[in-house]
Amino acid sequence: MRYRIQGRSGRRIAVVKLERGDEAISSLLEFCRRARVSSGTVSALGAVEKTTLGWFDRRRRVYVKRTFRGVVELASLTGNIARLGKNPILHAHVVCSGRSFRSVAGHLFSATVAVTVECVVIETGALLRRKPDPRFGLNLLDINEGR
Repeated sequence: MRYRIQGRSGRRIAVVKLERGDEAISSLLEFCRRARVSSGTVSALGAVEKTTLGWFDRRRRVYVKRTFRGVVELASLTGNIARLGKNPILHAHVVCSGRSFRSVAGHLFSATVAVTVECVVIETGALLRRKPDPRFGLNLLDINEGR
């Protein structure tokens, strides 16, 4: 992983390049820790493999997961960075397509970079936090709590 940051604290923009073999989620979280990014948005594209996506079954309160083993185009990743306790957490959804050009989409649990993943992280001025929501069993964004 390599990155470049521009701007002043609280309003920075970073370009993050993930490289072959990097795990996308853990690498982006490592970037957040190194660069001290507490809150922000992220968008990305690239090529990944061993990609695990999820769809949330609200009735059962669990994610139904599926892993795609082959190389797929990461056509779009969009997400946000917030704090859960003292740690950064990334909530990301993706759209991917393979050789058939059929798309799949869902909550991104993991993906290994096959070629590259090119990310733009925009730091927000307000601190975003997540907290457990017992109705769903998920850590949801808490917009009532911030800086």
